[in-house]
Amino acid sequence: MGCRRQARFHHQELKGKNIGVSDFAGTEYPVTRNVLRNLGIDPDHDVKWTAVGSGVTAGVALQRGAIDALAYYDTGFGQIEGAGIDFKLLPLPKDLPMVGGQFLMALRERFAKDRDLLVGYGRSVAKASVFLMASPRAGARAFLKMYPEAAPRGSSEEDAIKAVLVATARRIKLYDPPYAGAMLGSINPDEFRIEAQMNNMKIGGVDDFYTNALIDEINQFDCEEIKRQALSYA
Repeated sequence: MGCRRQARFHHQELKGKNIGVSDFAGTEYPVTRNVLRNLGIDPDHDVKWTAVGSGVTAGVALQRGAIDALAYYDTGFGQIEGAGIDFKLLPLPKDLPMVGGQFLMALRERFAKDRDLLVGYGRSVAKASVFLMASPRAGARAFLKMYPEAAPRGSSEEDAIKAVLVATARRIKLYDPPYAGAMLGSINPDEFRIEAQMNNMKIGGVDDFYTNALIDEINQFDCEEIKRQALSYA
């Protein structure tokens, strides 16, 4: 969560404040509600919520004081930072549980019918993750080569690369598996149980929610070769 630099909030000082989110369908809204609840702050009565839009628009709302704090995600804060808008990030609350973020999904029947396609897609994501961790700059250059329209209007190549790096720097840190010995792309089922608890949901088994059946095949590539390609990318 970000707040205006001059506000210097502590977590408990969020009581009575106006918190911005991109929109109420965004994942930051339910996640932040749970975080506040775990801090002893009632998300329905102790704070006000305002939808402020995505990207730099959200940063402008924070800068102008339309909101007191902004609940957002890593690349979103990167976009705001890249626009030169100053803010302070609150530290993560102590003992905040770890839960999953993005997942690759497919219909069940495709696991039998298109297994090779799913493995190939998963492997491309894993390779891209290794590439980016080895050289974020190379990743930014490759991204802009594929999507030149993503560069800020009128910017030089170097400025465009810097803009992408600022926007993605926090996300890249999350690509490395957070558990010792875990393989790229693997899912820890305990995270489903924790998230269900946070949302006061009663669930039985979690086997129907996920599978790691393709992970071994997805990781069958030469990591060192991908790193070498990243470091020598021109």
